[in-house]
Amino acid sequence: MQQTLFCVLLLLSSLTVRAEDYEALPYDRLQQKSVHNAYQRKESLSDQLEVYQLRSLELDIFPSKRGQRAPAMDWFVYHSPSDQKSSVNFLSDGLDVLKKFHDEDPNHEVITVFMDIKAPFQSDGHLAEDLDQLLRSSLGSMLWSPSDLMARCPESFTLQNSVQKAACDWPSLQELRGRILFVLTSAPILDYVLNGSKATQRAAFIAPQITSVTAIENFPFAVFFNMEKSVALRGEVLQGLRQRNLIGRTWDVNDARTWKSLASLPIQHIATDKVNTQKDPWSTTLDAEGHVFRMIPLSFTEYESASGYSVL
Repeated sequence: MQQTLFCVLLLLSSLTVRAEDYEALPYDRLQQKSVHNAYQRKESLSDQLEVYQLRSLELDIFPSKRGQRAPAMDWFVYHSPSDQKSSVNFLSDGLDVLKKFHDEDPNHEVITVFMDIKAPFQSDGHLAEDLDQLLRSSLGSMLWSPSDLMARCPESFTLQNSVQKAACDWPSLQELRGRILFVLTSAPILDYVLNGSKATQRAAFIAPQITSVTAIENFPFAVFFNMEKSVALRGEVLQGLRQRNLIGRTWDVNDARTWKSLASLPIQHIATDKVNTQKDPWSTTLDAEGHVFRMIPLSFTEYESASGYSVL
């Protein structure tokens, strides 16, 4: 099994994409390295974006820290009460880094920020509406939100429907250049979207954590899904997402063997602590042509025909 996975990886690595074809790839066919707990890495957020050309990051946010409340419409950035190391103090600081990067390179590839909501929303300036206002006021037209996805498919009635109806799809890399989108994770996300009723009006998407294909149907208001790496490695959930034009993310991928196994599957965001590709050259989706993203083939049949490998 492992040998066939490496064969598939080599096949995918050998696929060359012309510049015009690369720009036409829709978002759901872009596989990319993501930084797990980006605020905790030795490399700054700026270096992750500029030096290592990473376009998928994670921030964890809390409304308080050591008994101190964050200012209204702002949140502290850290991992847990027992692990508060962070290169940015407030979410607004992280947004400033993103804005500065955008101002210096307004044609950058799409940036995806996964944001782990570590505490319930609260009515002291830390409601879902306050988070939306912070994102919108800080990023303005850079922000790409659920309403933008819905607008591409006027006849759609849910977010999932907007990427699954005939003639509707995810926007291309070219269309998303210069844009930044946010995806919220953890339990409070259902409150954020009011169990789906506000999902298309929010500034950010949500990514429920799932363990099975059948769980996808429970969240028609979600187009991103989070899963532990053991679930992702089984493959059937990723196949279910791919068949539905939906986005998968996993994390804690910190060894070469697991990375290569996951990179051979149709998952869009592979989160790792390993930022520096000089130290860990396996942890990258950059190719010889300078493409930041790796192309995900259209269907599993392309994987299976390559080496007989099947995730089922």
